[in-house]
Amino acid sequence: MGQGINTVGKISTGIQGLDKMLLGGLQLPLINPKEDISSSEKGIIIVLKGDRGTDKTLFAMQMMHGIAKSLNNLEFKPQVPAFYSLDKNTDQMNDMLLDFIISKCIDKMVRTSSLSNDWTGSRFADAIFDTGKIRAGASHSSAPPPFPENLKSKIDSYISEGIVFYNIRTNSLHFRTAQSIDSQANILFTRRYDKISDYQKISNVFSSDGNFDFRNDFFDVRFNGHIPIENENKDSRNEMEYKYVTTPSHTFSKILSHIQKGAEENTKNKSMPSSCIVIDGLTKISDSDLKSFELTPFEHILRKSALVTIIVIDDLDEKLKISADILIELGRI
Repeated sequence: MGQGINTVGKISTGIQGLDKMLLGGLQLPLINPKEDISSSEKGIIIVLKGDRGTDKTLFAMQMMHGIAKSLNNLEFKPQVPAFYSLDKNTDQMNDMLLDFIISKCIDKMVRTSSLSNDWTGSRFADAIFDTGKIRAGASHSSAPPPFPENLKSKIDSYISEGIVFYNIRTNSLHFRTAQSIDSQANILFTRRYDKISDYQKISNVFSSDGNFDFRNDFFDVRFNGHIPIENENKDSRNEMEYKYVTTPSHTFSKILSHIQKGAEENTKNKSMPSSCIVIDGLTKISDSDLKSFELTPFEHILRKSALVTIIVIDDLDEKLKISADILIELGRI
């Protein structure tokens, strides 16, 4: 049984360096078990600030994943995390999140390869990738490099040894070669799904003690929930059409309205709030339009809607007025 929300203490953000800076993780306000959490305004607000090109979106997504993963272990699970973006569609965000999760899992396999015997078969690769057929050379004139005979049956071992690696450009596993070659010549297996929600179907594959943690990495995330859904089948084309006929400031208003409606429904149904909400892409709004948004009255809605809200912005002081509990500023290295 997981912890109650009144005893959760500090939770991991999923980013080791940030957890260290926060002296062990993110401290959530304690909530009395008799308290109506749906009406509580104890969620915290984090503002993530930085120059353009500092990967703020990816950092926010990593935080969202780490926070949601930690909070999913609570006795009373919060609602799924939500990620709103003014400049990225659902396909792009799914791709970014899956690249991060898969790379994170493979990094763990590499780090633990000398300490564990879990990575001997093909369970991980079979779950994450379409391992039915090696794709090397399928669309390339040159012959692929020679592969080990037991490549498919022992591919997890090759992954943990770094011989097989994940390429985020092709969303595929590749065989590492001594010489640089075209990516199509050493491609092995493509990613099985393009949506994180589809990977929930195979999460039970990861059930042993050694890789149990991988089950908790794949969970549903609600992307751009403010965009109308036709026939319950939202796709990137519908999103782009929606964005094409709206201005960034109008989209931002839609996002705030959608969050407010969700908070009202939570209060009505006495439901748990979301584990984490991210609002990203505010740089698309002009300075004059962004200054017109006064979020101070809206803060209580954000604190009711999610246990943690992350707002991503370039310049906090001049453009957007909001009282943040934590300010994280990213800089260029």
